[in-house]
Amino acid sequence: MSRHRPRLAVVAALLVAAQFTVQPPASAAPVRPASSDVASASQAMRGPSITSVARPVDYTYDGAGQLRGVAEVAAGAGARYSYDDAGNVTRVERTAAGALSISGVTPGRASAGASVAIGGTGFAATPSGNTVTFNGTPATVTGAAANRLTVTVPAGATSGAITVSTGSVSADSPQSFTVTAAVPEPSIAGFSPASGAAGTTVTITGSGFSAVKDENNVAFGRTRARVTAATAGALTVTVPEAAVSGRIRVVTAGGTATSTGDFVAITNPFGAADIGPDAVLTVDGTPSTVTIGTGGTVAVLRFAGAEGQRVSLGVTGSTLGDVKLYAYTPYGGSIAHFEYDEPWAASDLAGGLALPPLPTSGTYQVVVQPSSATATGSFTATLSTRATGVLSLTGAGATVALDRAGKQAELTFTAGEDQRIGLDE
Repeated sequence: MSRHRPRLAVVAALLVAAQFTVQPPASAAPVRPASSDVASASQAMRGPSITSVARPVDYTYDGAGQLRGVAEVAAGAGARYSYDDAGNVTRVERTAAGALSISGVTPGRASAGASVAIGGTGFAATPSGNTVTFNGTPATVTGAAANRLTVTVPAGATSGAITVSTGSVSADSPQSFTVTAAVPEPSIAGFSPASGAAGTTVTITGSGFSAVKDENNVAFGRTRARVTAATAGALTVTVPEAAVSGRIRVVTAGGTATSTGDFVAITNPFGAADIGPDAVLTVDGTPSTVTIGTGGTVAVLRFAGAEGQRVSLGVTGSTLGDVKLYAYTPYGGSIAHFEYDEPWAASDLAGGLALPPLPTSGTYQVVVQPSSATATGSFTATLSTRATGVLSLTGAGATVALDRAGKQAELTFTAGEDQRIGLDE
């Protein structure tokens, strides 16, 4: 007898399981305004049970990830949780259906103009039906539901309680909301030098940077760089070991800034003196002709790729003689171990360099190095999507258009074990 469960039985089990939904236990369903001790709070925090009836529940959490409120969406009842400094539940306050209450605010601190969410019960279903103030300063309500409000921190607001009023009834937030100073959005005006190897010092100029260097997150491609000095208008950073050519990105509390131009990273085993021309390729785009005018230098090509994409690079019309091709991922490493740890000579390729499925989305880099240290001249680079097709062992052949330099095809077919087949081109 087979030791495996029949496939039909597994499918049936999955279908049955799919009919159940998760619902909080009856002990956690708020029914009346009251306060309970720690034992009752522990009971209310027990895990959910399995039932065949769905009852949607909305949860509110604070910045520490602690559950602050539970509200039954349809019934309108809720519960609010309090904690001590060690994170232990000290109190559970229940609210009856329709009673106005605030269980929590996310985030708990923000500057004027920021959007915050207020969780609770008993809110008006329209923004105009709710009056919200931040320590007495009126705020604009941009979204409303019975258990959640979206509001904008008003200009001139100060730290303190948030109050929600519907008609003649009001409720205050259980925790004080902190109004922080506005943080400007960063922008990048430029950077210098325009290229460099790992360890090179680069100065990024712009505005909106933090004067605290650790509050600026700088990345070259996918690799984070170390910030060694910072002012509001300039950052001094060190090019990381795994950098590749592409845009520089700066992230602060105020937002994200991306450079308009590309930084040309010098990848191993090359140095600053080795770098010659650079070019940007587009998958299935116009071929690019690149000229190396100084002997002993290399050309740096880069392109934007998507995870799982299959592409090939054609190098044609070379007046440099044979060339070597090095391929790098957005993380600065070899695009595939073993097969691509060493460069490929163009003369050894069957029409083009077939790259493996791209491991991640980002900017990829290919370095083209003339085999002769004194060679000068030009070549044309063409980047193409790999063609695909399906072959039939009994039907007509498949026609595949290889209409670009270096373009390759991948054909699949279905065959039986030990079946002998032949392939005609």
